[in-house]
Amino acid sequence: MSLIPQSLKESRFAKWSLKYGAYFVRELVVLFLLIFSINNYLEKPDSRIGNADGLGYYDYLPSIFIRQDLARKDNVIQENDSLYRFVTDDKRQGIYVPYKDYVVNKYPIGTSMLQFPFFYTELMLGTYDKEGLTGLESPFQTAVYHSVLFYFFLSLIFLRLVLKEFEVNNWMIFFIQLLIALGTNSIYYINYDASFSHIYSLFAINAFLFFTIRYFKVQNLKYFLLACLAFGFIANIRQVNVIVVLALPFLAGSWPVLKSGFLNVFKRPKFLALGLGTFLLIVAVQLYVWYLQTGDWLVYSYQNESFDFANPHFIEILFSYKKGLFVYTPIAFLAFVSITWFIKKEKRFIFW
Repeated sequence: MSLIPQSLKESRFAKWSLKYGAYFVRELVVLFLLIFSINNYLEKPDSRIGNADGLGYYDYLPSIFIRQDLARKDNVIQENDSLYRFVTDDKRQGIYVPYKDYVVNKYPIGTSMLQFPFFYTELMLGTYDKEGLTGLESPFQTAVYHSVLFYFFLSLIFLRLVLKEFEVNNWMIFFIQLLIALGTNSIYYINYDASFSHIYSLFAINAFLFFTIRYFKVQNLKYFLLACLAFGFIANIRQVNVIVVLALPFLAGSWPVLKSGFLNVFKRPKFLALGLGTFLLIVAVQLYVWYLQTGDWLVYSYQNESFDFANPHFIEILFSYKKGLFVYTPIAFLAFVSITWFIKKEKRFIFW
């Protein structure tokens, strides 16, 4: 006789657990192998936060909750004041950039938004002396490390769900997850540069892909709203990543499904407004932060950095020893070669 009540067996939670619970075992195995590799074969870094761009992504949290110096629009920074010296010290050179009469954090706030639960828990529950706190102490380093592991774990789950939508074999999915964990620079951005945006982008983009695929398949508007939520985080983590919308034809699978999905939303103005509102609510955090720092709602904080389409450096991007994709992530070459097979099979997607 079963000790589990029939009502519990038939509950939505039980069905969800049976459907997805086995997947989490594989994700946990991948995560265990990743952590085992880091602990046994990689050097522990002196800092997982205070490295170049990573400090810029993270610095919103101590700026808001420890130093309380984020709002600067009513206080023009002078060269002899303490805040000017703080934001222009050696660690923060290139993180805070001049904008009119102010300095603005060059990096978007989305990564800090996702790190917030781990940071704030440590801030509230930590037993260390909070006098003279900087947010770079060892407990905060650990909190950020736990944060990036958590979002990488969620990334693996959403990746599995995406690949299952394309009917990829379970063991092949597990192998792909292992490759991403141990055969790409994911392991670098988890161990050494845990406060960089890369793993957080991986999470948000995989979530967006899954919710979008599900929306086109079943046209349930809850998936549309969740996709809008994920897209808002994508924009806040790194604005250029919004080009993921170019994947929509692939995610829909065909032009009729793509057209039907769009019509389904536009026929329901309330849901369209709710979706746009969800997206804008997340993006508004970044806009408000810019306003507090500079008095302007829209700021191009990267200033003179931009794409040079007339000089694209394709060979260097792929093969240089400075940052070559195939040099440092050779498994990516296999994915690149597979594009030729995909084009041959799916000719209707050649343009995209």
